[in-house]
Amino acid sequence: MDMDKFIENPYLPNWKRDQYVLNASTLEYEKAGARWLFNAYRNYANYFEMRIKSLDIDQEMDKLRLQTGLEKLYKDWKDGDIVVLKFVSRGWEIAIERKDEICEFGNGWQAFTKETELEPGDTLVFYKLNDCKDNTVNICIFKAADNIINNRKDDGNWNISFLKVISGSSMNEGMLVVPKCFKETYGQMMSEVNRIEIGGKKRFIFYSFIGGYLANIFQILDYFHVCPKETAIFTMDNTTILHGRLYQEDGREIDYTNRLKGCSISGGSNWIWSINWKDDIGKEKENVAKEDNEQKEKLDIGNVKDDWQSFEIQNRDSSSGMEIEAQESENEEEEMIQDDEQMDLPQQFTAVLTKSNIDKSTHGVVWLYDYVN
Repeated sequence: MDMDKFIENPYLPNWKRDQYVLNASTLEYEKAGARWLFNAYRNYANYFEMRIKSLDIDQEMDKLRLQTGLEKLYKDWKDGDIVVLKFVSRGWEIAIERKDEICEFGNGWQAFTKETELEPGDTLVFYKLNDCKDNTVNICIFKAADNIINNRKDDGNWNISFLKVISGSSMNEGMLVVPKCFKETYGQMMSEVNRIEIGGKKRFIFYSFIGGYLANIFQILDYFHVCPKETAIFTMDNTTILHGRLYQEDGREIDYTNRLKGCSISGGSNWIWSINWKDDIGKEKENVAKEDNEQKEKLDIGNVKDDWQSFEIQNRDSSSGMEIEAQESENEEEEMIQDDEQMDLPQQFTAVLTKSNIDKSTHGVVWLYDYVN
């Protein structure tokens, strides 16, 4: 897969690098892109995960001993070799120190931990793609804060989300397979869900705890003329209703009113790549994003080409669809505007690419990955 093409041509009309808020050179974007890449390929690549301890990033130690269970990762590495730990396009050279069965990351390891803000409790995932060079290892990082949701289940104020790319089988059979990590963690609570709400419309559904899928979902997908390769973000809270939002292939949230008339191309004003930066120059970036969105309103979306094919996150398994991510947004208010006005729903998934959800202090509040064996 040509990942550089994805970086250079995000799935947006009239892409211009100097106008795009999420600059591909930022480390935050690299981190987010690495998680996307891993989720897209997790079914097709062997991966190894390592939970980081305080000693692993101790500045005085200046090295990392690879833990038991990673032998298949480093079995061919020799003392003095240089390996590259790579997100998407950004990589770090790490010297290998090998003695018998003991393998350590030496020179370069501390620079990596500092630049990536690696912390105790974080999970470092290693995996190799087929087109990788022998000395290159793809990586992604899942923050320790991702587990905080487990401590918030009983406070009466929480919600969790997962993302699905709609497959042809989902439309034909009326079933959606829930991501494995979501199923294993929240499957019991999902069993209490009996209705789904999208665009102000509610329909009865059934969740199979054993099978891990949502049944009877065809009716509401058909109601909004959902097409394969479009994206749905489902949010579960402490009620029996599963809330959903739908996004077109071009990344724009659908116009729930016009979709009833079969207008699949006419979307709403919200984009799956929307920006909500909280850093010192956030206001400037939000203004740029606002101007960019105003320009998008004037575009003929029907002429947009699928530049995202290079990222290959289309559904590879028509029987189950592609489970990509789970994501939570905290402290959100849901306001429904009546008549012809747009629906202003909470934004869960879009936060995955904002700095406030990627930095070391506020990154995530739910697992962003869903390993599938």
